[in-house]
This record gives sequence, structure tokens and C-alpha cells, in this order.
Amino acid sequence: MHRTLLALIYGWVAVHGILTVTFPSQPVQAVLGVGIVYIYGATFLIAGSAALIAILKPNFKIEAIALWPLSGAYALYDVALWALFLDQVHTAETLPAVYGPAIAVAILSLYFLSKAIKLDVKTRRLTRGAANAAG
Repeated sequence: MHRTLLALIYGWVAVHGILTVTFPSQPVQAVLGVGIVYIYGATFLIAGSAALIAILKPNFKIEAIALWPLSGAYALYDVALWALFLDQVHTAETLPAVYGPAIAVAILSLYFLSKAIKLDVKTRRLTRGAANAAG
């Protein structure tokens, strides 16, 4: 994925963190609890900002470190969205509105996880290459 697009995504993740901490979602709070919502909101803000700075600098090691908690926080958020979906699907005649965001957040979480794994593999290869060149 192009670095400019990644920078935009990471910037929006940080904004999502600010909005989550400032205006937490009441339905998600009912599923996860108030404290967890603030924790994953802070994770979006801090790790999203770190990933944004890392992509602009560029420093793929810091980006990889930031993507692990982002993937986990979005997976947790996605669990809450799917719980809301399952709660609403029995009473609705059509698919509940939370279905779309639940799919999108699942894709985002899996993308962050795959990107973190790829960057981690890259780090290990470079570390091994440097160790072999020195030894």
C-alpha cells in the first residue's frame, strides 16, 4: 500500500482515538464497559500517532511495534460491534446498521495484523543479515 495512503489511515486512526476518548459510544460501552472503551480509545490515539510518525519518518520498526496494539484494539472493538449485531439481528427485518462497520473494522484489524507480521519478518531478516555480515 502506498505510504501516503497509510499515513492517511494512521492519521484517521489517531482521530478515531480522540473521538473515542472524547465521545465514547454508549452501545459499545454497554458491551465492553467504560474502562475498556477508554483503553482502546487511548490505544488508537497513541499507537495511531506512533504509526503516523513512523510512516512519515520512515521507521518501519516503530510502525511494526505500533501496529500490534492497533490490531488488538480494533479486534476488541470489532467484538463489541459483532455483539451488537447479534443482539439486533433477531429483532430486525433487515440486517442491522452495525453490520457494515463490523465488517470494515474486521478487515482493518486483519490488515494491521498482516502488516505488523510483514514488518516483523523484514526486521528479523535485516537483523540476521547484519549479524551475518558482522560475524
